[in-house]
Amino acid sequence: MADSEEEFEKLRGDVQQLREDINVLLADFRELGARQGSEAFEHARQTGESVLREARAVYDRADKQVRKDPLTSVLSAFAIGFVVGRLLDRRR
Repeated sequence: MADSEEEFEKLRGDVQQLREDINVLLADFRELGARQGSEAFEHARQTGESVLREARAVYDRADKQVRKDPLTSVLSAFAIGFVVGRLLDRRR
């Protein structure tokens, strides 16, 4: 009988150790997930900032070109709009 009690206590200790190990693993997974989420957010933020900088640069170049030669810019915009309109009108 003492043997089975010792085995039972050993089994109880093993189950307790298994619970602790599982809790450590879960904590590690949570930390890893949080870290990867933070890294993904940072990457998205940097990409967004880069796209915004590029968009501002394109806008500034277009603005300078329009201010430099407004008549050509207006005529170019009209011609592009006319061509696109004709292409879209033919698709009906």
